[in-house]
Amino acid sequence: MSDADLAEENARLRARLAETEAAPADAQEAQRRLESIIGELRRDKFGRASEKLDADQFNLPLEDIEIAQGILEAAQEKRVGL
Repeated sequence: MSDADLAEENARLRARLAETEAAPADAQEAQRRLESIIGELRRDKFGRASEKLDADQFNLPLEDIEIAQGILEAAQEKRVGL
């Protein structure tokens, strides 16, 4: 291999390493988001103001959960695929 080939391979491996290191951070952020949403749902359900929760408002946090789950799954697939 020439020096240019080695430099190119080195750059490619560094980029792949950066992607691999970013995947767990993405998963942790998605997990924090899910825990936050679950905490909000618990407060809405068991808190003093739970009777004020409108049925339409209940679906909004569920949509956020689906989005966060998608982010978490994508991060895990990215991590496994590398």
